[in-house]
Amino acid sequence: MLEKYTSELKKISMGILTYNSHRIKASKLENKIDQLVSNPENIIYLWRGSDNNYDGLVVLEKYDEECIVVKSITLRNNLKNTVGYNQVLNELKEKIPDKQIMGVEKLKDVFGSWKKI
Repeated sequence: MLEKYTSELKKISMGILTYNSHRIKASKLENKIDQLVSNPENIIYLWRGSDNNYDGLVVLEKYDEECIVVKSITLRNNLKNTVGYNQVLNELKEKIPDKQIMGVEKLKDVFGSWKKI
């Protein structure tokens, strides 16, 4: 389930960002979240997996009225696979069915797999 970011979820969001690197200082994680939140074009969702825990963070950017660009998807290590990414993208499409969803270059393999199903 995708849940829109709120300031109450800041520490959880910081924890999710450590899935990409465990050696980031808390101050850098906090700065990263602050940068994401301060950009009015960004839309941030936390993702709850099947166990109802927060297992991911998705950063979107409004591209235009018809399109949303996924800038990043951060998932818990055991979910960094086609099934995990597809679950997030499918839920995103359900949440915003009227928008085309595209990904940045670094997500081309994720989107390539998703578009095939």
